[in-house]
Amino acid sequence: MTRVGGLRITPGAYPAMSARSAQPVAGRNGEAIAGNALFAKPARRSRCCTAWYAMAMLSLWAMQASGFEIEHSGARYIERQYHCELIAVLDAPVERIEAVLRDYEHYPQLDARILQAHVLERPAVDTVILQTLLRACFGPFCHNVLRVERVQESPRSLVAITDPARSDVKFGESRVRLSALGESRTRVHYRTSIVPDFWIPPLIGRRWMLNTLKRTASELFEAVEARARLEPSPAVG
Repeated sequence: MTRVGGLRITPGAYPAMSARSAQPVAGRNGEAIAGNALFAKPARRSRCCTAWYAMAMLSLWAMQASGFEIEHSGARYIERQYHCELIAVLDAPVERIEAVLRDYEHYPQLDARILQAHVLERPAVDTVILQTLLRACFGPFCHNVLRVERVQESPRSLVAITDPARSDVKFGESRVRLSALGESRTRVHYRTSIVPDFWIPPLIGRRWMLNTLKRTASELFEAVEARARLEPSPAVG
């Protein structure tokens, strides 16, 4: 009997590997795995488990710390347009929520689906031309979606209108209205409408799109709340 890696191996208990089984095979991430996985080193698996554990603990902490409350969430498909509406209460002062929403260049930090965000120009003090590149996925089907919007800023409000000539959507409009609830909480009323100019899978694609709009809206504003509570935000210009 022989000990290998803390395991007791009895000679003859395992058949010798054939020439085929001895060849390395590709793992899930493309790395080579020996034909007999019994002797594979556990270091990579241990690091992965540690990373997943840390992410799970951070997520649990965020859920416990968040005061995010959804009062209404819905999505509909009407006259070839996708509509989504969210009303939620965020546990952060309205000034900080507004500052985070106007910090356009840092949008990718709020949502991993936003790959890039750039202010192209400011034609007026209260107007921004914003370009974003988003990763839109519907099940296994994904697209990079370019969007250029004219964002109109006003106190406690943002209105973004998409320029279809420079975007991958035929029509797009988003509105955000903020209202203070005391000194430390904010109600957000968010509405968006979109007509995509990219391929969506038939049959189940419409349902995927509606579910994606609902999910991403709530996740985005939960991230806005977390960012606003993390540290004081820059003053709103």
